[in-house]
Amino acid sequence: MHSAQHPDHMKDAEPTRGPMQGLRDVDYLAYRPVLLRMLSSLARNGYAVSPDDGLDLVHDFFIEAWTGVVHRHDPHKSPFPAFLNHTFLAFARPRIIRLKRWRTTLLDPADMARLQDVRHVVVAEREHVEQILLVRAVVQSMAPKDRKLFQCYLSGDGSEREIATRFGLTRYALRSRLVDLFGEFAARFGHLSNAPMANNLVVDAIWHRHRTPKEAASFLRIPVPEVQAARTRMYSILVAAVKGGEMMEPISFYVSGTPKMDTPDAEQLLRRAIAAGPEDRDRAIADVRRNAAAILDFLESPDWNESFPGGDEELLAQIYLALAGEREMDVEPSPVVDAYLKAISDEEIVIGQAFKQALLANLHNDLLDADRVFEGLPKLDVSEYRHLISNASVENGGAFARDLAMYGVTPANVLEASLSIARLARRKVGRAGGASEVWLTLGARPDGGPLSINRDELRDAVATVTDLHEDVSDRLACWLLEVAAYVPLLFDMFRSEPIQNGVRLILTDRRENDLYVRWNGTVGVFEGRAEGETFPS
Repeated sequence: MHSAQHPDHMKDAEPTRGPMQGLRDVDYLAYRPVLLRMLSSLARNGYAVSPDDGLDLVHDFFIEAWTGVVHRHDPHKSPFPAFLNHTFLAFARPRIIRLKRWRTTLLDPADMARLQDVRHVVVAEREHVEQILLVRAVVQSMAPKDRKLFQCYLSGDGSEREIATRFGLTRYALRSRLVDLFGEFAARFGHLSNAPMANNLVVDAIWHRHRTPKEAASFLRIPVPEVQAARTRMYSILVAAVKGGEMMEPISFYVSGTPKMDTPDAEQLLRRAIAAGPEDRDRAIADVRRNAAAILDFLESPDWNESFPGGDEELLAQIYLALAGEREMDVEPSPVVDAYLKAISDEEIVIGQAFKQALLANLHNDLLDADRVFEGLPKLDVSEYRHLISNASVENGGAFARDLAMYGVTPANVLEASLSIARLARRKVGRAGGASEVWLTLGARPDGGPLSINRDELRDAVATVTDLHEDVSDRLACWLLEVAAYVPLLFDMFRSEPIQNGVRLILTDRRENDLYVRWNGTVGVFEGRAEGETFPS
């Protein structure tokens, strides 16, 4: 059994280099604690994930990024641990945001198991005959490999890990593909279905537009329980269509040579730590630290197929430190890590990084198509474009930042525009006296409706601070309103809720200067099952 302790002499060590450089067991064991400490820091800054998902992130990083990290590191510019910290943060942040959003699309295993119970399948088949026939037709129209993957997930033929192994995927890649398949299903089903319109709109909002139940309820102007009921009903229909229609091919998940691991004590220790109250927390965390090697082996076991419930961020931070074999007082503040965890809005390099790692990770694919956003508008000429992409916020903002630059827009412009709109909204609220909210609308102002800011005012607010052409400013403002439906803290000192043709801004009087928090659409979003949501029992 491997030790979770990180030898002192390895803390500043360089990774293996040479003709066979890449991931070796010694590299993984030496640097895994470094990444566990980073997961602890991320948890304290609004990017918390449960230990099983955290270990998956560490595994995926070593599999997908390690060789590139070793190749790109220049020891003359920075020590390897600092470079590793920075690279892992860039890798992990967007994935954590997506994992949280995907929870609204993919049910917890326990909830899926209830819907797969034969009694619920029979009831669904009896009550939704026409819908089930249509679902089967849509599922059959999928590509063969996608159809098999979709059916495996819905029928319960194997856990997430077993399905991922069978299809040669990581668990993250499996979830990513399933979310895409649910989106494709929702689009096709919506065109063909004669189900009640509200039901189709909920399916589109949750599965195609990747909205949370609360976002969907606000956008559709219906109660959250109605959204949750429609989602559960559609899941029941899908499961019944797959399990009741004999669509599945026989599947075996037995893997020869995979040993069973007897680790109930490790599981119990970790569950106890996650559920610990204030009076028991220190003892539970100490138990995790003493048994870190066994717990890590347990989480890496092929027999571990269940997700842990999310805990509070501070508790998860302490658990990751314990798994790294460290006590809270052993960890010294790292100015290198803090520089990347805390964004300062006037530094364009950090604006670009936060744009790429936080803001874009929340967004539906339609919002990441610059040609759609600025359709019909001229692009910059080659010389102007080459000059603009040397801007630090573009260089660090990823592919979409380069796409925006074709129309003269940078991530720094995005930040400036959002701040300008927020200032305009605060002025409107202040002049109204006692108002606490304002609507940003792309359509006509509602008759007798609430305080509002129209499209022309939004365009002018953007153009004033960015010096962009008024047509580009108009489209950027419209795009920001769409983005605000997924990123509630986008407009400084307001929380946004989606409405038809715009967003509603609710004054919070709280300024959030950390872009990685402000642009993280999952901050404050209820994790797991929404309040009041129930499933068949």
